[in-house]
Amino acid sequence: MYGDQPHPRSADALRGWVRAEIRAQIASGALHPGSRILEREIADTLTVSRVPVREAFRLLEAEGYLVSGKSGGVRVRPLDADEVNEMFDVRVELEALAARSAAVKAPPAQINDLCRQLEGSRHHLATGHLSDFAAANSNLHSMVRAASGNRFLGDRVGPLIGRVSWAFQVSSEPELVLDLHTRLITAIAEHRFADAEAVMREDTEHNRRVALARLEALHDE
Repeated sequence: MYGDQPHPRSADALRGWVRAEIRAQIASGALHPGSRILEREIADTLTVSRVPVREAFRLLEAEGYLVSGKSGGVRVRPLDADEVNEMFDVRVELEALAARSAAVKAPPAQINDLCRQLEGSRHHLATGHLSDFAAANSNLHSMVRAASGNRFLGDRVGPLIGRVSWAFQVSSEPELVLDLHTRLITAIAEHRFADAEAVMREDTEHNRRVALARLEALHDE
């Protein structure tokens, strides 16, 4: 369930590692919204004491990933459609800013990296590796934010993405996603900043629809 890396030695690093492991499980959907998580079970699984787990819970609750119940239990914070829409209202503006800025500022080396990442996505789709395709698409978005030259974008967008990443472990309408990303990277490479912004808005709105549909399906289970 969790990664098998060696444990960090310092208390701060260990707490951060536990936090990252739990957050990765939320992002993957292994711990879905509303599911209860137990301090003891995670400590046993990660072979750590309960202290760093308790501290990681506190940090993840502050970040909006977890919520404490009245009975003292901890759950992955549930999501409703209104909250998802509010998150995407913010995300679409930040992602659009990233795309526009990347089209203006990205140096040739970063543009080449984006093109190679896009070709990797194309290969994963052509060979039917849809989970790898989804991961490559997520990385592409991260690379666009990095290419924007704005260090704060990743800090702001990351938490918004993390809480709904479980909805994108396998891409919905992968051919459409590949077309959107091809148009996006072409616009960035050609420094057409208005087009890059417009395509990113279209792509993020597609992601909103996917997240809402999968949230509804989760609630119906």
